[in-house]
Amino acid sequence: MRATVRPINVRGRPLRSSERKATQEYVGVIRMREERNNQLGRAFVQAELVSAIDGQQGQVLPPLIDARVLYWKGKNLRVTGMEVVEDLQYYQTWDVECT
Repeated sequence: MRATVRPINVRGRPLRSSERKATQEYVGVIRMREERNNQLGRAFVQAELVSAIDGQQGQVLPPLIDARVLYWKGKNLRVTGMEVVEDLQYYQTWDVECT
């Protein structure tokens, strides 16, 4: 599903509403699926935003591990989970608008 995503946190720190409006929006295809990671030794739900470039699917944002939908109304939803940046896990939430 094509979507515009605006992250709510930066390295685990929540942004204020005014800061969120000024942050970059990311456009791509959002999908959620079960994934298995041998390093974690378990399966989990992963949310990801990908963009098709030259027929290849490239990640636009770091995927959310243990993702879950907090809110969904019409074309808007909020997805939360853990993102891994430079081998560190941070709590992250996305505001998503499907187009």
